Amino acid sequence: MDGASLLIVLLGGMVIVGLVSVYYLGEVKREAADLTPPPPIEPLPDGLPEPSADAPPAPPATPEHEAALVASRDQAVLLRRDFPPRPGALSHWGGVPSVPRDFTWPFFVTTDGTERAMHHVLQLDCSTIPEAGRLGLMPDRGLIYVFLDLDWGIHWRWSVRYVDATPDQLVPAPVPASLPHAYGERASWRWPSTDAEWPRLLPAWSIDPVVVTGDPAAEVDEPDFWPGTVRLAARVAAIDGAVVEARWFSTSHADGVLVRPWSSYPHDWRAVSILTGHLARQARRQHLDHHVRQGVMTEAEADDSLVRLRAGAESWSARAAASPAWAPLTAAESDEVWQLVLDHQPVAHVALADAVNDSLDATLAGNPDAARVLPAEALDLVRSRHALATRRADGELHVADVDRMLSAPSYVQGDAEERIGEWILLLEMSSDEAIGHHFAEGVYQFWIRPADLAARRFDLVELTASAY
Repeated sequence: MDGASLLIVLLGGMVIVGLVSVYYLGEVKREAADLTPPPPIEPLPDGLPEPSADAPPAPPATPEHEAALVASRDQAVLLRRDFPPRPGALSHWGGVPSVPRDFTWPFFVTTDGTERAMHHVLQLDCSTIPEAGRLGLMPDRGLIYVFLDLDWGIHWRWSVRYVDATPDQLVPAPVPASLPHAYGERASWRWPSTDAEWPRLLPAWSIDPVVVTGDPAAEVDEPDFWPGTVRLAARVAAIDGAVVEARWFSTSHADGVLVRPWSSYPHDWRAVSILTGHLARQARRQHLDHHVRQGVMTEAEADDSLVRLRAGAESWSARAAASPAWAPLTAAESDEVWQLVLDHQPVAHVALADAVNDSLDATLAGNPDAARVLPAEALDLVRSRHALATRRADGELHVADVDRMLSAPSYVQGDAEERIGEWILLLEMSSDEAIGHHFAEGVYQFWIRPADLAARRFDLVELTASAY
């Protein structure tokens, strides 16, 4: 075949291929045109879903609702903490909520498109609220859940849910991967040395609600604000077991040597993490300067002491991170960690009280066997941190800042004034480091209208937050 013939054959083949391609593409386009287009991808919701448009509106307030609003100023449901906590209790602060299988953990989407779950703050079994404190409005069964974003002042998000479910219908909620660390700064917890130690869940601590009442006819300066007409000290003192002896751990020395809090301290690996975290946080020259000035150690010895302390704390912290949190230490391991304390007493003296309190609270909240494995002398060191009231050695009674429901609100910068007469204080909680509520001087107040409470419209709860 000569060159001209070959060229004609090649050109003819290209034409045939082109015609086939045009036909094929045309068929594909026609088939595609006949297909139903896929539904658009729904974007993730920004915040909580809005109430359904066809949801029945909350009924108007009735005289009974108005009476409940007034009555809430003369009572309070105090969220009394169990000591020690009761494993498996349905009413508790923090921890993992027990929910129906179709429950969705509340979340929202930040402005940069990141999904962010809210922190579980409270689960309340409504049947545990004494009938006398329900104001005729609170449900007598089911559970209330309170979720909140704990990055104070950054994300203003919360969710209050109610489910009418029985215990046999509940399972532990899967913790979402989008749940951030609790609080915006790791330093809020003081002890975590790494992000891996920074908690995402708040400590779980069971509660047993109790009611205190006031006298509507009593003459008080501020009847609309807590404690209003409630003679709080007298009412709390009348509650069985509510008042405990004021006692707490404080560092002490015997013959110049730090006294060990109890013979097996530190008792578990979480206690080691907490102790080493506090030691590392306090490993600063200012705690050694006095000894340098007194000639007890030289400048070089002080610097070397801090280097050795940080290295020892880091080593034990790494071992703790690789061990189950609530596993006990052997006696030899516990003694070795305590020797680190004795080798660095000027710094340990400053860190020890916080380390002891935090480690005991952590074990009680996280280890269901805590009441069995901790000695009575250890439990007594933090019992008063969780009591409604303490009695000091001089006989003076001190009532704690009690988290409560269905009561008069605290007066904080006047925010509550705008709500009085229309809203019921559903829940007020303030800072309490013993249960991981690191709110500084802040107060969270959750509000609901009486008609909405009667209608179980907890989706209409509003939140205010103020600081003293």
